[in-house]
Amino acid sequence: MSNQPLTGKLTSKAKERVYKPIILACVCTAAITGFSSRYTLLPPVSDFPCIPGRLFIMDRADQNIERGDLVTFKAQGAVLFPDGTLFTKISAGVGGDTVEVNRNIVSNGPRIYHSDVSVTADHLKVSLDSLSRKEALPDGKLFALGTLPGSYDSRFWGSVDVESQVIGKAYVIF
Repeated sequence: MSNQPLTGKLTSKAKERVYKPIILACVCTAAITGFSSRYTLLPPVSDFPCIPGRLFIMDRADQNIERGDLVTFKAQGAVLFPDGTLFTKISAGVGGDTVEVNRNIVSNGPRIYHSDVSVTADHLKVSLDSLSRKEALPDGKLFALGTLPGSYDSRFWGSVDVESQVIGKAYVIF
């Protein structure tokens, strides 16, 4: 081996062992705090899910709900769940839309959703025909719909108030 002197700047042990880990921890903490101040991961909590998906992410800053969006909101007046229970459903209709409910079909213009709620209707002792109606949604309201069998949604408890109940827009991760 040759006896050539080392060239370049040598770092101190304090910089390697103290400063870099502190800086890395601060950067990670800032990233996690920034992410969690806007987004929330939502695993399904029910044994009877209403929307296909294993993990959702909710954007609390996005309150611009349009028809077809997934939306997370707090229950209010839902007989089977206490007020404040979180639901994630499809916004099948928004203010200004007319939603038509016929047995296991919900339609809003050209959008048609097939969803069997006979199990839920039997449990609540409600006939499917009694759920049939046309509902004109006023501004600031939405019609929340689950697409899996047994869903408990706006067909049973009416529209959702966007301002007081909606937490944010949701997305399926997987």
